[in-house]
Amino acid sequence: MSKQSSRIRMQDILEDTIEHYSESPRAMDKSGSCQYTDEVGNHCAVGRYLKPEFQTIEFFANDGVSVGSLTQDVDHYLRSNVLGLTEKFWSDLQDVHDDNNNWGEYDEGLTDVGKVRCSKMKKRIEAGGYD
Repeated sequence: MSKQSSRIRMQDILEDTIEHYSESPRAMDKSGSCQYTDEVGNHCAVGRYLKPEFQTIEFFANDGVSVGSLTQDVDHYLRSNVLGLTEKFWSDLQDVHDDNNNWGEYDEGLTDVGKVRCSKMKKRIEAGGYD
């Protein structure tokens, strides 16, 4: 995959994530902790891109395992159409999802803090900072 196509794919994933969580609930447990898949089938930012067999509440990493702490390379868990992107990109995307300061109430989308954070990610993508 070329660096340019990786950047486009990262931009598309970031935009899709923003759009999705501006309209849908984030995957959180009752205590407010992020889960890759919650008990009603919602997924976190990275969870939305996992292979179907890992999109379950039984997935070993579902509760509290960061992207960087997965036992294998993150690509092992992801669908084929998003392979080859850096772990740092996935971690930053997940951090955007997890931080309550980035999101308004349900259906309100990004807060001003979240907009700044996503803008910084976009600039990093454009500058090749995740290559």
